[in-house]
Amino acid sequence: MLETESGMSLLGSLSVRPSLNNLLGAGVEGPKHIITPVLYNGRMGESAVPTSFFTDLVCKVSLPVSYNGVNVGGCEASVLIFDCDHHIKTEDIARELQKRVKDIAERHYRSLAKETRRKERLTSMDQWQIVKRSLERVLFMHICKPADFEISAIALGNILTANLNISLVLINSINTFYHQESVKTGIFHNPYIRSLLTHIVEATQYMHKNLKVLYTQLNYFNKEDNFYNINNPRDKLFVIKDNIRLGPPDSSGS
Repeated sequence: MLETESGMSLLGSLSVRPSLNNLLGAGVEGPKHIITPVLYNGRMGESAVPTSFFTDLVCKVSLPVSYNGVNVGGCEASVLIFDCDHHIKTEDIARELQKRVKDIAERHYRSLAKETRRKERLTSMDQWQIVKRSLERVLFMHICKPADFEISAIALGNILTANLNISLVLINSINTFYHQESVKTGIFHNPYIRSLLTHIVEATQYMHKNLKVLYTQLNYFNKEDNFYNINNPRDKLFVIKDNIRLGPPDSSGS
């Protein structure tokens, strides 16, 4: 059967979104494909590492490229967060943005000649404007029920088409509601994940390549499985080819 592209899908693929350069840091290659799972083999309830990772991404993406001629180094793009496990807090993002902007302002201040510092420095008001505008690019969808998440995943394509500044979609944790659905319907874990990811694939398959969707997954069974070893090109989830694996922090906290 020949699959055709609708007018809306064509618009989505042609509409350029902000680029996410150096998303994972200088010298580290970012996600090659639109959808990428972020896997962490910590025990259940150990959310600090993936939460810190997502908070870092939100700051990098939402900060501006520059402000009043000062290089800030962000992507100036919007981030859509599906807040399923409620570990990412707006106040934590704001606090981290304030810290980063303050560090940038201090480095810029030290780089200026003494006679120009007063005039060319980033004032506290400048710093607040940078943080404020960055926070305006962070969009939360607070998910509290399994049906809410499924409906939101189905509607993702419309959300992205309506906001062409969204370049990053984060889902923290895609299988949060698995046990509720399992008790209700008897569904097993892999078919449950497959159903949700199919909605995400269908919503993003014609979007511009600058769009990236990253999601974490709770390690309910404390083991690795072969769910992502998909070799059939006809499988809708075949587009999920890579993954990001997080480890515990090293001695420096990285």
